[in-house]
Amino acid sequence: KVIAFGTSHTYGAKLEDRFAQAYPWLLTPDAVNLGIRASSPSYPALCLQTMISKTPYENYDVIILEFIIWTTHLDLLAERLRERYPDALIIFVELWNAVWIRRTENNEMVLFWMERNFPQTTKLDSPEFVEHIRTKT
Repeated sequence: KVIAFGTSHTYGAKLEDRFAQAYPWLLTPDAVNLGIRASSPSYPALCLQTMISKTPYENYDVIILEFIIWTTHLDLLAERLRERYPDALIIFVELWNAVWIRRTENNEMVLFWMERNFPQTTKLDSPEFVEHIRTKT
């Protein structure tokens, strides 16, 4: 059983038929899609019990979280989900946005990274960036 929390992408905004085309239902037609348009993890983190109580299942095997990594309450949401579903596989999905990519004066492609603990401009193919993605996200 799959449950997905996320933003407009998870919700299926702007899709012709979100109930057929949103990615949670492409994974399995029985998925529970709790995506909220234009949202952050704050609402599900603070209202998790109420949201879960309205779903058809009590237990989930796979939990998908699709949020931008630097949003607030993502850690709280993940912690509450782990407490409630200790054996579930939690998958974190971070979608990339083309507006995060910039060109430098030397015409190099860099990622404008918005995390506070990471340099604001970093080459996409740099070892530092690859290591950061591998270990921190």
